[in-house]
Amino acid sequence: MNASFIQRTSCEDSEDNLPPTTHRIQSQTHAQSSVPSKTDSQFLRLETRAVLDAPLPSARPSDAFLCTHTTTPRAVKFLHALRSGEHRLVEVEVGRYDRLPSSLDSRIEVPLGGYLDWLTGRTDTNGSADGNEKRGQLYLAQWRARDDVPAVSKMVHIPRVLSPLLRSSEVDLYQSSFFVGPAGAITPLHCDPYHNLYQLLASSQPAIHAKHILLLPPSLADVLASTANHISRNTSPLDIRVQRTSAAISGFHVYIDRTSASARTTEAVLHSGSALTCVLREGDMLFLPRGWWHRVENIVMGDWSAEEENNRTRGWTAGVGWWFLPRKLQQ
Repeated sequence: MNASFIQRTSCEDSEDNLPPTTHRIQSQTHAQSSVPSKTDSQFLRLETRAVLDAPLPSARPSDAFLCTHTTTPRAVKFLHALRSGEHRLVEVEVGRYDRLPSSLDSRIEVPLGGYLDWLTGRTDTNGSADGNEKRGQLYLAQWRARDDVPAVSKMVHIPRVLSPLLRSSEVDLYQSSFFVGPAGAITPLHCDPYHNLYQLLASSQPAIHAKHILLLPPSLADVLASTANHISRNTSPLDIRVQRTSAAISGFHVYIDRTSASARTTEAVLHSGSALTCVLREGDMLFLPRGWWHRVENIVMGDWSAEEENNRTRGWTAGVGWWFLPRKLQQ
């Protein structure tokens, strides 16, 4: 599947079965992450297009790329489901997995309840009252929550856009992976061998906390794939930053750290003209065809004072990816 199949269509909500509504793509959305100086030549501006501005030559509903709908706020319900398994041990990422080896980058095993206490602001990483202390990245990523916590399985259902394909044996579901983390949490640029329906399941404050996604096509695989010195070949060493901007049209800028990868990689991405971005809010779903490179960051939307923004960094999002493949691709 390639960029010609990127389009938007309506889809049903996987839980509430509410009618679809028009989604406001990220025209006035701002990223929360640390950003480069405009005068810093280390960072080069990457021109991007919104997902909905991509070519739309096909109108088949099965080629849906972005599905959106109004939902009932779910954060409290989702946390309640997770708390039912709070004594279970889970692995969380400390730091970013694309920056190994480092004394700060690893996966550690912690009680789910302890992680939720930290995530919701009850404690910091040392177990004490946090206040306004800035947090590092602790990310409960690629977690099979539906297998580990029965209450999550009862709450989170297979998306209705995917269910008919499973019933007719047209596709096989590989797994559902949950990503639960704070504002600023980043999944670096990488690609997967499966199609993915990625849903932003819950947000602590749906009007504020969301996910920014950058997408690059499979045609750039040769320059994006990592070398033997990097953590994994499906994870690119190319480092991306998202910068706040007050511009009402774009809302944010995307930058490449030119020191993070070879000049060949940087130039190929900058001149490809194929970079796409979108922002997912609670209830939104994005179809990621296999082989597409993508980077995901939890962002804080809006313009805030320093004090207001510090409080808002206590928020979080929970996403779930449904990884599947058509059977004809497996033959």
